[in-house]
Amino acid sequence: MTLLEQLARSVRSGRLVTYMVNWQTPRTYPTLTATDIAAAEARLGFVLPDLLRDIYMTISNGGFGPGYGLLGLRGGAGEPVGNDVYNAIDLYEGFRAQQQSPRWPEGLLPICYWGCEIYSCLDCAGPGAPVMAFDPNRKGDGPWRSDCKLHVNSFSEWLSKWLNDEDLWWSMPLTGEPKFGFEESESAQTH
Repeated sequence: MTLLEQLARSVRSGRLVTYMVNWQTPRTYPTLTATDIAAAEARLGFVLPDLLRDIYMTISNGGFGPGYGLLGLRGGAGEPVGNDVYNAIDLYEGFRAQQQSPRWPEGLLPICYWGCEIYSCLDCAGPGAPVMAFDPNRKGDGPWRSDCKLHVNSFSEWLSKWLNDEDLWWSMPLTGEPKFGFEESESAQTH
């Protein structure tokens, strides 16, 4: 059985998210078309990883997975902030627009919200779409002088771990080898 088939089976069986959230009932969202994906990629300025595209087109536009679930694209799952809900594209554009230094890396797409402004992000420019752990609450030399470390080597590995009941929150390495050319400060502590 392929990873995509395993994910679809998990969603059909009612296993949607790792953590229950009090601001949103976990649910699936209508799938997207190839035209929807192309419009999203044009807006982002880069191509989404194949697995993420397949999830959006065949399973759901976010709403299931690790943390509070995968963030969707237009019309999909999002992170509520005040009275608004921000999808993956909204968050990416907002992060890129901030004038903080160093600037948010191109192609680093927020894909999962964990609470307290902590995200899992896909490095869409990297082979296999490595998953990065981003925590702006901790000091480091990543985007905005925050911790931004490699969590797993690929998006498929990250989802496989979730399907195998690994608690990805506790395995998030917010110290370790620097990514995106940034170095971690000596004051960073383990999660």
